[in-house]
Amino acid sequence: MTVIVADLGASNARFAVLQDGKVSDSYQFACDDFRNPEKMIASFKNNYAPDATAFVAGVAGVVLGDKVSWTNRKWKISVPQLQKKLGLRTVILKNDVEVQCIALPLLKVKDYKILQKVKNPQGTKALLSVGTGLGVGYFIKGMAYAAEYGQTLTEDGKILEKMLAHLPANTTNQKYFAKTDQNCYEFYQNLARIVLNLALTLKTTGGIYLYGKMLDEKLFVKSKFIRQFRTHPTMSSLLKCVPIYLVKKENLAIIGLKELAKKYGLS
Repeated sequence: MTVIVADLGASNARFAVLQDGKVSDSYQFACDDFRNPEKMIASFKNNYAPDATAFVAGVAGVVLGDKVSWTNRKWKISVPQLQKKLGLRTVILKNDVEVQCIALPLLKVKDYKILQKVKNPQGTKALLSVGTGLGVGYFIKGMAYAAEYGQTLTEDGKILEKMLAHLPANTTNQKYFAKTDQNCYEFYQNLARIVLNLALTLKTTGGIYLYGKMLDEKLFVKSKFIRQFRTHPTMSSLLKCVPIYLVKKENLAIIGLKELAKKYGLS
């Protein structure tokens, strides 16, 4: 069976072909190059996997039943729609961060950098994915779930993810933070507050994994991220027990999609 796996973000999409348990090299498309997601998926299928009968994707949006709406893009798709237009027998749509969370147990030590070390961490794991938007998911008792934490509101009524300026995935941190040190401090201090609140909300003693191309290990140190994360009037002792990892592994969603396809008997 030939399966198309895809990480459908708001700025870019990555596709690969899964066949006989092996995943091909990934192909990246710019979402702006297509009018709608069906045309983008069809373009990949026609050019790289014309015989594919199944499609498994993580989408940067809210999944309600068999329908998905992008959070930071005016796109929508549904399972019946894709099956009919692309001639697919099986279509599985999940939130992209949920898919990335599925990959967490498969990470090796070389795949991440430890920002805060804790001995024998156990409990809920969470993933905070920074790209065009801010995605959050968590992994507990062998199951991955997606949350809409990035869309929650701050005290002044603004969307939480807007606390992080210059989120577009195409922005490189080196280029942006070269302007002033203040830019660096503001971004990472705001990120520290978001991670702190996530740790307290889910009690993530299994670890918080930070993922995104724009995140830089040196800038975590320079901005005193861990000191900011631990700063709390009553919960600093708990926060010290939360390991924090910076994921260095690329294409985390593709790894999760392979596992998801396996779960549904498609590989």
